[in-house]
Amino acid sequence: MNVFLIQFSALRDGSAKSGLLICGALLESGHDVMVCFASEGPMIEEYRALGCEVGIVSHKNWLRGGNGFRVLRNTLKEWRVGRKFASRLKSHCPDLVYVNTAASYAGAVAAAKLGVPCIWHLRELFDDVGGELFC
Repeated sequence: MNVFLIQFSALRDGSAKSGLLICGALLESGHDVMVCFASEGPMIEEYRALGCEVGIVSHKNWLRGGNGFRVLRNTLKEWRVGRKFASRLKSHCPDLVYVNTAASYAGAVAAAKLGVPCIWHLRELFDDVGGELFC
């Protein structure tokens, strides 16, 4: 199976480490894995060393905002980023899209538009009052 994993953070944080574990399990099971990050970061080399193909689709965390206008603006920007992901998905031809973050939903939108099955793994801190889960 050809898996396209969307990993927002390339920093040494819990999400990127979880994504690395997911990729390791997929690779060990014989699947091909393409990982797409939102920006450069130190974890990218660990994904490459594991055997993943790596790319970047530049975008920001749509949930970080504040007032309703900013959240709406960020939401619309994320829909535009979905077009970038759709282009990547078309060229990669995945059997499955795995979105490993709540910080980006553009990949899930792109997968739905193209009819590709998608897992959206939401693993966020529920005590982040006023942060991502506020939205």
